[in-house]
Order: sequence, then structure tokens, then C-alpha cells
Amino acid sequence: MIKAVSRMLGLFTIIVVITGCKLAVIVVEGGEVQSTGSGTCLVGSVCLHEITDTNFRESFTAVADDGWVFVRWHSADSFFCGEEDLPTCTLTNDESDGDELVESIVASDRTFYIMPVFEKITAAPITQTVTVQGREWAQPRLFEPANWQHVDNLCPGGACSGTLNGYDISGWQWATLADVNALFNFYIGTNELGPGVGVFQEANSGWAQAFLNDGWQASVDLGLGRGVLGWTTLKGYLAEVFQSDVPFITPDGIGTSSIEGPGVSETLQYAGVWLYRD
Repeated sequence: MIKAVSRMLGLFTIIVVITGCKLAVIVVEGGEVQSTGSGTCLVGSVCLHEITDTNFRESFTAVADDGWVFVRWHSADSFFCGEEDLPTCTLTNDESDGDELVESIVASDRTFYIMPVFEKITAAPITQTVTVQGREWAQPRLFEPANWQHVDNLCPGGACSGTLNGYDISGWQWATLADVNALFNFYIGTNELGPGVGVFQEANSGWAQAFLNDGWQASVDLGLGRGVLGWTTLKGYLAEVFQSDVPFITPDGIGTSSIEGPGVSETLQYAGVWLYRD
């Protein structure tokens, strides 16, 4: 007999008598199945496992591709782990040595199956944008609160693919600090900010207000004024615009968990991402 270990029964097991000595792993679109003893069964494959004795024990784990999610194991006649929603399905017929019924099953030629069910994640297109000098920018606040490392995983080298905060970012580019500084300089009217880390402050200026008036959505108000901020590709740095009595643009030095300076630690919850496409 083969035991299908079930999460629903806690420490107990479901014991199922089968009349077959083969297990077919069927992998449909959306992921793969990794097993403890026989490697990985890739999408579009049917991987056959021979059950030749009463010492069979194997764990199969469904792993979804990017943009997909594992939902459950398929349920039908001759399918194991049906309707289970944990990604690992463990099958075993150990402790059955000497059982004539089990041995006759192992000697038969019937085939049984497991098959994961994956679903494609539906991501919304990015429609909230601002176009500046022919470059379309996504509103940074769409992605808050963003984690720099997670964004880096989705946008290695700057080119993005996949889903971020429910939005499809495929085809978008993660901006460098130089990209964002150039954007800021457009509103300042001069090249005040260079390609690297820099700070520009100007009392009673109109450029920060003009920035927000151009359609950029502010996401933070710390009592200093309204702000738009997001991660760039430079690890540990946020590029920010604040409109207040003393408007300023500054990429703030960030540690792994906090910003140095009065009141700025609260801004992490408002950190979005600077993405654009030409």
C-alpha cells in the first residue's frame, strides 16, 4: 500500500491501496515538480517512476514559475494528494514488506498519477504615469512599500519582468540615480544634480511645486511637506522630492533598516520605485 501523507489529518496518514507499480508525475504549464530522489520534472513532461518493491518513499514539491502560483494538487481517479493545497506531496509504501496484497500491487502494471495545478497571476498594467521629455515614468507610489532586494530580483541589471505590488512591470526599466537626477534637473532648470549622490536645496523655490503640479502623486506628508520618493538601482539610496517651506531633492543614505536623520525613518513605509520606459 502507498501512504499519501496529508496535512489535513495532522499526524495521521491516509492509507490508500493501489493496483499499480508506476507513478506518473504530470507537469502542466506554470511550474515544475522537484523530487527528493529523482530530480526535477520540467513543464510539459510526464516523468515515470517505477515502484519495484515495498520500500518506495518519495516527496514531490510543486515549484511555480515567475508570474504563476501553485494552487493545489489535481483530484481525480488514480491521482494522489488530490485537492491538497500544500506544495509538497509525500508518498510511501514502507512498512509493507511481507504484505501479500501490497506485493501483488507492486507486481502489477497499473499507473497512478500526481499533477500540480498552477494559476497565472493576473497583473494590472501600469497606467498611472507621467511623461517627461519623451520618457514615460510610472508613479513611484504604485509600488510602496517596496523592498530594494525584491526589486533587484525582478529587475536584474535594470530590465524588469514579472509582477510588483500587483502591477506588471515587464518591459519597464529600473532607473539609476543618474536617470532620476536628470529628471529632477529638468524641473530645477539647471544641472544642479550630477550623475551620483547629491543634494540640492533651495528656499522658497517653485520647482518642487511644479514637479507635483505636473501630475506626480505625493505619497508622504511628514509635517515637512509632501514628498515623492522611491528606490533606484543604487543599493541603499532613495531619490526623493519634497515640497515644503524649504523644498529639496536628496538621495538619502540608507542603511539596511533605517535612515539617519530626524524624522526620516518613517519614510521607508512610503518608499516606492522609480521605473520608466522610453
